[in-house]
Amino acid sequence: MINKGLFTSTRLDWRTPKGLYQELNKEFCFDFDPCPPNPKFDGLNICWGKCNFCNPPYGTQIKKWIKKGFEEWQRGKIVVFLIPSRTDTSYWH
Repeated sequence: MINKGLFTSTRLDWRTPKGLYQELNKEFCFDFDPCPPNPKFDGLNICWGKCNFCNPPYGTQIKKWIKKGFEEWQRGKIVVFLIPSRTDTSYWH
């Protein structure tokens, strides 16, 4: 049984630590962020760039973001996710 207390939060958006993003960007040279802090677009309904960094909202929508990232990967794009390590959830597998 999953302890729901482990997954509670009043926030769904967590900013990426600057140093972590910089290190990842050195490796991947990102050209698009489908989940920017203050989006002017719906990243689930547009085509992504060639190399994408995605730190999606950590709520119930996370499965949709992972599905979209997988679809973009199938189109030959690189997708790097920053998501919670919840290895007992269905989206992890």
